[in-house]
Amino acid sequence: MYPDQLLKEYGNTVGLPDLAFDAGNSLVLTIGSEVEIYVQADPENGGLILHTEVGQPHSPGPNLFKQLLQANLFHSGAGSPVTALGPSGEVIVLLGLTPAELELENFVRALEQLLEEAAHWRPLILDPHGEKEITENPSVVQGVSPFLMA
Repeated sequence: MYPDQLLKEYGNTVGLPDLAFDAGNSLVLTIGSEVEIYVQADPENGGLILHTEVGQPHSPGPNLFKQLLQANLFHSGAGSPVTALGPSGEVIVLLGLTPAELELENFVRALEQLLEEAAHWRPLILDPHGEKEITENPSVVQGVSPFLMA
C-alpha cells in the first residue's frame, strides 16, 4: 500500500474522509486535545516517518541525556520508537514504517506507540529538577486513542 492510500484508509476509518498529505508530503494529526503527531511520507523509499514532540526539558542535563540514550538501547529493534532531541532542544519520539509495513493495523499501532512513549517521557521532561527517573514501561494515555481525532 502507498502512504496516500494508507492515509485515506485511516481517514475513512476515523471519520475524516478528506485526510490527505499536503504538497510537502506531510500531515499533522491532532489526537485528543493536546498531542500532535507529525506524519511525513518519504518519497524516496515509500515509507512513513512519524514523530511527536514531548516537550522542552525543564532542565536538560546529563541525567536526561543518559535516560534518552538508555531508552534507545532498550528499544533498539526494528519497529521501535526512538527518542531524540529536536533542533530546538525539544524531546521528540520518532518511529518509521517501511513500505512493507504500510497497513492500517501497523499505522494505528505506530500511533499508539508514539502516544505511549510521549506519556512515558512527559513527567521526566517536565521535572523542574531533572532528577526524576522513569523506571516503568510506558503506559497508554488514559482515554486517548488514535481513533479519537479531537
